Amino acid sequence: MNVHAPRILEANRRIIEQGAVDSIADYFSESYIVVTGGIERIGHEVIRGFTNQIHKSFSDLHVAVQILMEADSYIAWQRTTQGKQTGKFQAFPATGLQITWHDMVVSHFEDSLIAKEWVVTDMAEGLLRSRKSL
Repeated sequence: MNVHAPRILEANRRIIEQGAVDSIADYFSESYIVVTGGIERIGHEVIRGFTNQIHKSFSDLHVAVQILMEADSYIAWQRTTQGKQTGKFQAFPATGLQITWHDMVVSHFEDSLIAKEWVVTDMAEGLLRSRKSL
């Protein structure tokens, strides 16, 4: 039975797709850690900053989550995010084009909250691919 899957699906819908950063504490522990590119980042501000940034840079965001595996307090899943790049995102100027990127994530739960995640993303590749079609 997928115990943590509903929490993952709901968190992605509320936070990433809808931008409801006020609900971060409902899904993530106070001491949340995310590891991406070999770098650990700590706290809710990491999630808030990323969410605010993508909502300033992309319109019409849609998220699809596929649960890959769940065991005890761990769950592996893939997120596919699509949105129209209407604003600058980091070093990438707005294109007005639809961008798609994928994240592979392993989440570790403590109690009912996500305590740590390991993330691999192809977001930069998606942004670079969009430049080739200009």
